[in-house]
Amino acid sequence: MSGEKIQWYLAPELRDRIRTTQVRVTVVDKLARKQYQVEPRQFEGRLLHQLPTVRSPFGEAYAELYLTEPAETAGSPLPEVARG
Repeated sequence: MSGEKIQWYLAPELRDRIRTTQVRVTVVDKLARKQYQVEPRQFEGRLLHQLPTVRSPFGEAYAELYLTEPAETAGSPLPEVARG
């Protein structure tokens, strides 16, 4: 397992603990000779990886999409959109 995949796994698993304790977690991948900082995700849900780049007249943009269970409000599911 690569250091990057371990970082992807630890980010949601340790999300609340990293935020409340303000610790820094670093994954050192000696085979790839890289270090990855484990940063808690801002949003809940499963991060969808390898999305296509969004191109606009102003340049390229990076998008993060998170898949979550639908929220129930007054008996009908509502989509949730958050901006960071």
